[in-house]
Amino acid sequence: MRSQYVVETLCEGGSGSEASIIIQRRTCFPGMGGTVVTEQTVVTALRVPWSVTPDHGIRSFLRHALIKKLDDYFLLRGIYLSQHVTRPLGSFSADDKETGYLYEWVMGMEGFPWEYYQNDGSKSPVSLKEWGEFIGAFYSAGIDMQMDIADPDNGMISKNIIHKLFKYNETDLNPLWVRIDFGSSSINIDPDKLKGFLDKKQVSLTKILGQNRFDLMILAWKFLYNKPQMTERDLGRLDILARDYRTSSLRHKMRSANI
Repeated sequence: MRSQYVVETLCEGGSGSEASIIIQRRTCFPGMGGTVVTEQTVVTALRVPWSVTPDHGIRSFLRHALIKKLDDYFLLRGIYLSQHVTRPLGSFSADDKETGYLYEWVMGMEGFPWEYYQNDGSKSPVSLKEWGEFIGAFYSAGIDMQMDIADPDNGMISKNIIHKLFKYNETDLNPLWVRIDFGSSSINIDPDKLKGFLDKKQVSLTKILGQNRFDLMILAWKFLYNKPQMTERDLGRLDILARDYRTSSLRHKMRSANI
């Protein structure tokens, strides 16, 4: 059995207007509810913000977790058939030496063209399979996934979408892609519309995702948009639910640990 935890930086993964990405392999995942340890290394993205504010890592984690659970919900409802959001795995607290949050790294390429040239020289738009269903589902929950998806210097080149199997099928790109970067400059969330969606879909969300995951989503929303109204009990419950969620996400590579 490994005698020490692994946190190894592999390379830089890029940067944007809000943060830089560092690619690591690690077995140690700090975050809400405590540290989760895995037996196998997990290739992980550490998102480090340019500007650090209190609870930035935790808020980024919860924002990503809310979006991921909605992705799971839409997938399980059959709105689309492939997962399109990576899993958040941990975060750093305001008093930690490090900052930012952790999520699973996905292999693939960014920057595919939104249109291509046919043999006769004319241009045709690229159809990204399940894209319409994806953005429509999230829009219904108050989340604009169409923001920041094109290169600022060339609007015909994609951005913040990682394609895992980049192959054309005539005019279509297959559905093996994920949306990345859930910072406020890249994705706009309407808090009231999101809360309305959670309230309206409570029965369905609970049936499909389970009571604990629904409670996590509600408490994450409160932390992000109405934290002054949270009680100590709310915060303690959120800690427990967040750890349970992170543990579940890493369970296939986890060993028992309590640190």
